[in-house]
Amino acid sequence: EASDMIIVDDNFASIVNAVEEGRGVYDNIKKFFALLFSGNIGEIGIITLTIIGGLPLPLSPLLILLVNLVTDGLPAVALGVDPFDPGAMKRKPRKTTEKFYAGLLPFLLIAPLIMIGLAVLLYALTYKTDLAKAQTMVFLIIVFFEMLFSLSARSVRYPVFSVGFFKNKYLLGAIVISSIAAISVTTVPLLQGIFHTTALSIKELGIVFAIASVGFIYLEIHKC
Repeated sequence: EASDMIIVDDNFASIVNAVEEGRGVYDNIKKFFALLFSGNIGEIGIITLTIIGGLPLPLSPLLILLVNLVTDGLPAVALGVDPFDPGAMKRKPRKTTEKFYAGLLPFLLIAPLIMIGLAVLLYALTYKTDLAKAQTMVFLIIVFFEMLFSLSARSVRYPVFSVGFFKNKYLLGAIVISSIAAISVTTVPLLQGIFHTTALSIKELGIVFAIASVGFIYLEIHKC
């Protein structure tokens, strides 16, 4: 009763399985945290900078709600059941004094800051010509950034392709659903009227995706 661990099946291999399970669960909680925190940092950063710059709000309350409910929630939940890192048992035990966010600086700050800077710059250059289009582009940048970020967050140590790109089918399904929801909001006339969005051209979508993917590219290079 005073021990830190009790073996109930008289098999020392159970200790190994328990440690692996514990490390995997801990890693998945960090992935969940990284995605939600970075997404909120991105939204807050973009809105704050535009307010400081005296620009119109880049996201309506309805779009903010949509981002938080759909493009944040579904991928984050899917990361909570992500397969464990293949090298989890090769790592040294973490120190009990180690901070929960240790090793997450590129995910929590650097990648979101890159996206924030580029999104605000694009918004500042386009809002005077067509405000609805500029807001739509910022919305899709945030959505695609978080979709790509969720893929990179599958491992904070290894490139996503080395841990099995298709192993987490729940995450891929969440990305597809969230992406369809975001695209529908910008293309279906009824939803356009409700969310005050507009359709984008292929060129504009290319610019949006290019900006959204910069953070993903940085994270994957950082892990190599």
